[in-house]
Amino acid sequence: MAKDKNKKLASVKDERAVRAKKKSKKAKKLVPETQRPLICPPDKASMKLWVRIVGYVCRAAVIFMAAFGLTFFMCDALRLEQQE
Repeated sequence: MAKDKNKKLASVKDERAVRAKKKSKKAKKLVPETQRPLICPPDKASMKLWVRIVGYVCRAAVIFMAAFGLTFFMCDALRLEQQE
């Protein structure tokens, strides 16, 4: 019985090794950093004034909506708006 268990363990290990080799062949190789294409070139990275203004307005709107939504949720959960 001990030999059967050892054979089963060995076959399981062999299957795992085969699977690992298949996965390693399918995996894409990483390109070195010096050869990777630039997504955003440095000369295009500077933001114009109107882009900054739109960004600040969007951030302020998101913060306002988050605060308003949280306040609305808490008031509704605690039933603060109902008068008895």
